[in-house]
Amino acid sequence: MSVITITRGTFSGGMMLAECLSGRLGYRRIDRDALVERAASERVSQQELRAALEETPAFPGRFNHKRYVYLCLIQAALMEEVRAGRAIYHGLGGHLLLKGAPALLRLRIIAPMDFRIRMAETRLKLSRGEVIAHIEKVNRDRRR
Repeated sequence: MSVITITRGTFSGGMMLAECLSGRLGYRRIDRDALVERAASERVSQQELRAALEETPAFPGRFNHKRYVYLCLIQAALMEEVRAGRAIYHGLGGHLLLKGAPALLRLRIIAPMDFRIRMAETRLKLSRGEVIAHIEKVNRDRRR
């Protein structure tokens, strides 16, 4: 199984890198949305699964059974997606969800802040100050 996971700082160009690598290597590209869609069912919505990936736990160290189950569903969906190998996953937690998997290359992208600000200004249509505040908030939340 040959799998690449890409984690990145907010607006660091992880999706662009995944698209480029996918084209050059002929690997399937899997993103968070495809993963959540695959893991969703009649009993668990895509919104609940996204929240399990994105939201900071209310009380660090406190066990949340429902969130644990949702993350297990997401992990199972990702393992199914990469089972045959030749895949690139870019999204939250891929390096953790596939921890211990054989033939795994983990990439971490951190772009210069000026690049990230330009990318966010274009995509979000916010002022420079609002973009900086947004990037800092997202990064802070992800560190938690």
